[in-house]
Amino acid sequence: MLNLKQKRYVERIQELIAEGENLANNPQLSKEGYKIIGDNAKRIEWLSKVENIIETTFGKNSSQFRRNEKLSSGKTHLPTQIHKIVGLLRGGLSDLEGGYLVSQEFLIAGEIYATVLERAKDYFYKLKDKDVAAMLGRTVLEDGLKRMARQEGLELTYRPKNRPKKKPKEASSLNEELKKKGRYQEPQRSSIQAWLAFGNSAAHSKFNDYDDDGVKNMLEGIEHFLESEFGGNP
Repeated sequence: MLNLKQKRYVERIQELIAEGENLANNPQLSKEGYKIIGDNAKRIEWLSKVENIIETTFGKNSSQFRRNEKLSSGKTHLPTQIHKIVGLLRGGLSDLEGGYLVSQEFLIAGEIYATVLERAKDYFYKLKDKDVAAMLGRTVLEDGLKRMARQEGLELTYRPKNRPKKKPKEASSLNEELKKKGRYQEPQRSSIQAWLAFGNSAAHSKFNDYDDDGVKNMLEGIEHFLESEFGGNP
């Protein structure tokens, strides 16, 4: 199931595929008598837009980006070269629509989580501030649960009874639903619930509800949990 951002990427790639096909399928004859892309301005504009969407969608370190760099440095005035780039877009679109890029999203998220958790550990070990550490830990944990829930096709909002507007689900509810989906078992669910409780207490200034050992175990547990979910193939 694609999120809204991914759906926008799909639509943009579809648009660029259509533009590329239009360029390649309406060539002009050069003075030498072979087919070329006649409108250089449109060709350059299209190549720029393709580079942008590939970088945005797949990242600079992706095989798609590297392949596009190679193709775009070739003879793009020839329709055959434009067709090759269109083929690259089609392949990327297929992967995106099939959900095969979720792993990449998880890897990027995992890198961000590791950075934030390092900050949390700095607050805990160097600045002796268990409260900020607990809040940072909860922040990355909640975001991770939301990403996992979205991957499992779970709704992130609910409609309260007799209320017209939907509300975001609590992280604790997502934890329960992920356990029911079989994403993990009861011991993990219980640990996550305890970590969320520490973070909630910190956020509401209930600093006596937990101690240093609790936060230490929380940070180590969250780090291990997120590494297992986001450090490799999810």
